[in-house]
Amino acid sequence: MADQLRDRSAAQTRADIQRHVQSLQHLTAEVKADQARGKSFRMSDCGLSAALVVEFSDLYNSDVWSGEHVRRLRLASALPVEEPDAATLATLKSFGVADRGPEAFKPHWLGWMTQQREFFRRCMLKLKRAEGDEFYKVTICQQSPQFVALLDVAWVDVVDRELSPADFWGGDVPTWEHSFRNLWTMRFSDDGVFAADCEVEVLTDVTYCGGGLLCSDSAWQPIAALMADLPIRLAERRDGGSPADSSLDVGPGP
Repeated sequence: MADQLRDRSAAQTRADIQRHVQSLQHLTAEVKADQARGKSFRMSDCGLSAALVVEFSDLYNSDVWSGEHVRRLRLASALPVEEPDAATLATLKSFGVADRGPEAFKPHWLGWMTQQREFFRRCMLKLKRAEGDEFYKVTICQQSPQFVALLDVAWVDVVDRELSPADFWGGDVPTWEHSFRNLWTMRFSDDGVFAADCEVEVLTDVTYCGGGLLCSDSAWQPIAALMADLPIRLAERRDGGSPADSSLDVGPGP
């Protein structure tokens, strides 16, 4: 089985390399042909045509982008979101969207996670529940309002082999320690995905591999260990008060 996977991966890598080389050859031929026709590739020669300059100037100076219009848009975006009307709720129910229940549990580290959003973009979460572990790829961490989106994935108990260009012509084939398959369903921090009795571990340096797999060679570590390495930076409250530890009113990262 392992030999078949290796041969299949080698064939796919060989085909990818051939397509890439052909693409570079085609691009090189196009550039040489344009140069022969006198076309310049200098950055100083790039720019908008006169017609586009007039079009964008008119758009920039139009009422749509006036200072007053932008101010009204900002005020409108700051208004609290209202409950959908009856017709909208009926449409949502027809799509199988559940009614919003009581406020979902938010772990104490959720604010810290949204602050470290750039770091968590390449992380996987393992939620250790009594009925079995669940795995989620972090996709979105929003600090204000506080919100996290997770991609549901399944752990793959197979050896996924990847060939690097250096190993292409024969050599040791590296293997990934952890592989996951995308299930194309989403979970969110406000839908009850987290629980008070749920232990959470983090897998870092997750990358996309061939065949729709997400892979990593890192080791699982408790989220508390990461919090020690990436400490929370509390920000001063806008009203002048002191931020409480429970609020996790975190400031922007460095």
